[in-house]
Amino acid sequence: MLKRLPKNHDGEGAEAPLPETVDMAIAFIDRMYLHPEFFATLDDDGHAVIEFRNREIGFFADLTFHRDGTVTAYRREPGKVSVESSGFAASEEMISFLKKELRVEMV
Repeated sequence: MLKRLPKNHDGEGAEAPLPETVDMAIAFIDRMYLHPEFFATLDDDGHAVIEFRNREIGFFADLTFHRDGTVTAYRREPGKVSVESSGFAASEEMISFLKKELRVEMV
C-alpha cells in the first residue's frame, strides 16, 4: 500500500515512496520475532520507516531504510539520553543496537 502513494500524498510536499526501501522494510519485519508495537510509514523523502512505541512508558524508536541498503535507528525514552545508530541491518553492531536500544530481536 505504501508503494502506491503519490508524490505529495500528505498534502505537505512529501516525496513519492522509494519502492526499494519499502521492500527492505517488509523483509526486515518478516525477520523480527520480538519487538514493541510497531507500524510502517514513510518519511518526507519517501524512505520507508518502521516506528516502535510503548505509550505506557513513553518509549519511541524508529528505523529508516535507505536506498544504499543501510538503516538509521533512533530511540528516545524518558529519563534516558536519546541514541541513534546507522549501518547495515545485518551487521553485528546494528543487531546489538536493535536488541539493546529498540528491544527488537531478529531471526
